[in-house]
Amino acid sequence: MKKTILKATVLMFVLSLAGKLIGFLRSVIIASSFGANNVTDAYYLAYGVNANILYAITMSVSVAFLPMYIKKKEEKGAEESYRFSTRVVMELGIVALLLTGIIMVIAPLLVKIMASSYSQEEMATTVLFLRIMSVGIVFSLMANLFQTVLNAEKVYGYAAFSSIVNSLVLIGVVLLFQGKMGIMSLVIATPFSYLIQFLFLKLRSRSYTGISIKYGIWEPGVRSLVNQAFPVLISNTTIEINQLVDRMLLVSIEEGAVTALSYSGVLFQFAASVISIPFSTVSFTELSLAFTQKDREKVRNIINKTIGLMITICIPVVFVMFMNAESIVNIVYGRGQFSEQAVLQTACGLAFYAFCLIPECIKQIITKAFYSVEETRMPMVLGILEVIVNIISSIFFSHYYGIAGVVIGTAFASTLFCIVLVLTFSWKKVNLGMREQKYLLKLAAVSGILFLVISRCSLQDNSLFGLCIFSISVFGGYAVLLLVFRDTLFMGIIKDILKKLRIGR
Repeated sequence: MKKTILKATVLMFVLSLAGKLIGFLRSVIIASSFGANNVTDAYYLAYGVNANILYAITMSVSVAFLPMYIKKKEEKGAEESYRFSTRVVMELGIVALLLTGIIMVIAPLLVKIMASSYSQEEMATTVLFLRIMSVGIVFSLMANLFQTVLNAEKVYGYAAFSSIVNSLVLIGVVLLFQGKMGIMSLVIATPFSYLIQFLFLKLRSRSYTGISIKYGIWEPGVRSLVNQAFPVLISNTTIEINQLVDRMLLVSIEEGAVTALSYSGVLFQFAASVISIPFSTVSFTELSLAFTQKDREKVRNIINKTIGLMITICIPVVFVMFMNAESIVNIVYGRGQFSEQAVLQTACGLAFYAFCLIPECIKQIITKAFYSVEETRMPMVLGILEVIVNIISSIFFSHYYGIAGVVIGTAFASTLFCIVLVLTFSWKKVNLGMREQKYLLKLAAVSGILFLVISRCSLQDNSLFGLCIFSISVFGGYAVLLLVFRDTLFMGIIKDILKKLRIGR
């Protein structure tokens, strides 16, 4: 079982890394092609509305759907799980079409709320972008449900590869048509890439779910699904409101701030997703099975080992992001229409996003642990409180630190509620034995020593070579310190690697 989980996690890590690298390339192409200005701000405002709506709905449906799908298959067989998933797909498609129509109608009002300082021409452009991109909502929502079904069936690889397909399609359309259509090529490419991803996933998931009215369009279990999904939807909606407030603050700070923070967010999400997605995706399925089997010890072991490994991986990444933010941004985006001012704005955001990395990764695991027992209300309550604190702190810090203040507020709220979330799960569901996790003290000591050493060395410069040397020094020094302190998790990984090398010979 452990080997299966590890193998699935490694596969997810490789595909997630490949997907994020290609997504990374996509953002580089967009940045160099269109720069950071009022037009790109309009695109990212419009894109943000669609992305936030999609995230809120897909997260809420998928986390409620996966445990129910597994339970139906375990108790009633594959045929019943196929019927269930097909009816849910049809219902979700109808909801998505209605949602698209609503966005088409209220787009001017949404844009006016988000960017009240925009001119009439800028507002009209943003409204047009929003309406075009909303067409992709139905394809994206259904594609996400297909992904969830494949994850429930432990077909992790194909589901993860679909994000690569999405990015490649978008890149291809932009490169082919940007000369004739300008930024409109990017706007049209967004829903088109969702369509291709939808078709790609539909092909592989046809054995587990379908698009048909053969079984009707009403699922009796939908009421339970909605009851579980609704708190998640509310929680995610408050998160999107928080991001909307952030954009409104950025619009008033300076030109290009929305775009700059979007690009720094891409860099941050690259690191966070590559680390968290493989672990959270696999652990969600395994935790759902463990809770179904009422194996609390297995639940405790999965959560503790996953969190420990993620923190161990995150620490050197935080150092590189924070101490070399400008170098990273300059290497990735510093070309074409992307100005020096845009580089500085983006680097400022990225440096402070580094402090969000560990709490965001841990929250992904603990939140999924709550969802695996069909407990969605507690994460909702804590999520709403986090958003309130985030908004207040972002407004406060942005007054003094501008773009950086918005991210500082996010880091503060994320860290505080990461701790609250872990303690709540340990108290309410399964005692994780946090007082017994002595490895955290070792990691804190290792981090302190590493920071003192690195901060006294002049290793940073804006070249790719300099970034590589700095990163190698950080990761190498970190590994040596872990060996010196005989960190259990790290030593276990080294032993496993050496064992496999011996077997290979």
